[in-house]
Amino acid sequence: MVVVAELVGMDVETVSYVLGMFVCYPLGLIMLQIPYGMPRHLFSFLLGAFLLQFTLGVQWIHQLIGSLIAYTMILVLPRKTLKLALPVFAMAYMCAGHLHRQYINYLGWDLDFTGTQMVLTQKLYMIGFNLYDGELLAKGSDDRAAKKCSQFALKKAPGLLEFLGYTFCFSNILAGPATEYSIYLGVIE
Repeated sequence: MVVVAELVGMDVETVSYVLGMFVCYPLGLIMLQIPYGMPRHLFSFLLGAFLLQFTLGVQWIHQLIGSLIAYTMILVLPRKTLKLALPVFAMAYMCAGHLHRQYINYLGWDLDFTGTQMVLTQKLYMIGFNLYDGELLAKGSDDRAAKKCSQFALKKAPGLLEFLGYTFCFSNILAGPATEYSIYLGVIE
């Protein structure tokens, strides 16, 4: 990457990030050849982790830590609590990352995990509320917001591999856009 960066007159981080974005197109074509279901979840997760390692280095561990903590919250917390606790956790983790970056590199620029953390924060917001809406609709609630968002409502929590496939989805991990879990699931299955 250093040689390519010198040839085009850009820094290595930018070149690897742009290359990571463009490699998503052929990866999407490869994904079309993979059987539906769990193999696609695994492909999505592993390729997302690879792209993060390629562009950010070891900082991709923040995506994994945030995802695993969030998944634990999904399994443990009641849905009414989850819809608030999950966004608070995601926003706090992202803000801490931004503040740390400001502390160590004030007014500087470098590519770090906070960009992908912003996409993860959006995904965690959505899945928290989608699980809550699914519970309300299952109980027969006439909540207007839940009914309006019924197409995205989730009746049950996803499995760990499915969740990691969603949070690490290679096609939108670097720059978004964040998509609803039900849309991701429709593509996978």
